[in-house]
Amino acid sequence: MLAGCAGDSAEVLEILRNQAPLADCSLSPTGAGTTLREGTFDLAIGDRAAYVLTPEVANTGSEEVVVTGARVRVIGDDGVFVVFNCTDPEGCGEWELEVRGDRVLPPGVTRTFEVDAMPRVATSWYQGQMDADVREGRAPQRFDLTLQVELLGRSDGEQIVGPPFLYPLRLCLGCLVEFPEGTDSPALPGPDCCGPGRPVASCYSGQDDPIDCRACIGTLPEVCNWGRTSCRF
Repeated sequence: MLAGCAGDSAEVLEILRNQAPLADCSLSPTGAGTTLREGTFDLAIGDRAAYVLTPEVANTGSEEVVVTGARVRVIGDDGVFVVFNCTDPEGCGEWELEVRGDRVLPPGVTRTFEVDAMPRVATSWYQGQMDADVREGRAPQRFDLTLQVELLGRSDGEQIVGPPFLYPLRLCLGCLVEFPEGTDSPALPGPDCCGPGRPVASCYSGQDDPIDCRACIGTLPEVCNWGRTSCRF
């Protein structure tokens, strides 16, 4: 329905690229952040609802646009849109998710937003598959997906749907976990993640940047604490 209302204005609201946060984790409104051509979403710290895109978005039209949300679909490694089991008997395969930031774009202006781009029902399904691998003693599988994101907005009373933006995303369990120097406690036998060490910094814990092993010793001790379920003994 929204696509039908957009008419010839679909190109007005365009995602130019996904850009990484700056060193202080702020988002550059001028496009100074490094381009991210693909992402990694590690669910070792638990069931995070969404991978967060931080796209540079342009209003290429002549009228002000108010961004209202994002339409998201998940494409599997076979190139087909994925439909997940949900409360809808026909399944769920398309979601409208939140966009955060200054959502008013004057004509010709470029801004950066936070866009939730992985719906919870999808994240939970993949998390369940990888958790089952760990429980059964197998290395957790990885999933190579593509997110299709279309920004939604309004301009002069008209609904706007931006062109699809495709973003490759790998889902994994433990592939971003790192063990900083000093995290192996000398008070405990064998390897562990129970020492103080220097923390690993990240802007969005669980995506793209390394995960400090101490952030996931409670949710995934098999990977993050060498199988040790406690740091007390």
